[in-house]
Amino acid sequence: MDHHGFFRLDGGVTLQLAAPFPSAPATAAPDSVADSAPAPSKATPPSTSSTAELAARLLELTRPVNCGYNFIEGSPAPVEYDIDDAVAALEAAAESSPPEATSPDLVGTWRLVYTTSPAVRYVGGLTGAQGLLPGGGRSLSVVRVVDEPDEPTCMMMEELAWTPPWGGEDGAERPLTVSVTGSLRRGGSGWNGISGGGVGRMVWSPERLALGWLRPWGDSWKSLRPWTVMDVSWVGEGVQVSRGQTGYVFVWEKVEA
Repeated sequence: MDHHGFFRLDGGVTLQLAAPFPSAPATAAPDSVADSAPAPSKATPPSTSSTAELAARLLELTRPVNCGYNFIEGSPAPVEYDIDDAVAALEAAAESSPPEATSPDLVGTWRLVYTTSPAVRYVGGLTGAQGLLPGGGRSLSVVRVVDEPDEPTCMMMEELAWTPPWGGEDGAERPLTVSVTGSLRRGGSGWNGISGGGVGRMVWSPERLALGWLRPWGDSWKSLRPWTVMDVSWVGEGVQVSRGQTGYVFVWEKVEA
């Protein structure tokens, strides 16, 4: 502060008191006092994680949770709160510039790593086809393949592990692939202001499912409904976060070709 009542702050900002202090004759401070006076401290801004760190953290948290299929609805596991925090932080980072569904960043193959959708958790995957297999099976992975922005198609594939009851003494699991082809509309009207009023909306219309010799119509397969309409709320750093019509979260990891 100078004798006119002005304070000079870091960054060149100047403040003036309503009534400046009266000037006082300058007196030399004793050496002992001057030497012992503490140096002025500077405020340290709060540290913020970069989006790359947040995305890496989210993937780290989701890798061991089997896409959330094993979690009990209504009794969240502690890790789910951490995942929710990481998702919220990425979505907050995208609020100023929401991702658009037509972005080339969404083109490619994406593997599901986590979802909060009760319907998807109930069937334990994309189609629930493993429950139709003799002896049962399990879903190993769900991927979504988005073609170029001007190509309105999308294929979703699910890798199943199946142990046929007639498989012999070894009891080894066999791989089985389910694929669902359909049309894709990228961009449109949104809801609740998510993704900037719908600029990040992706509408998928499943048309044909293929499982061995089965070729049912995709729109008749009820377990596909949670996947048909999503708003992308974050994409970047190899991670995509989408929300379904009722706000449930889907977290995807980019699969390199």
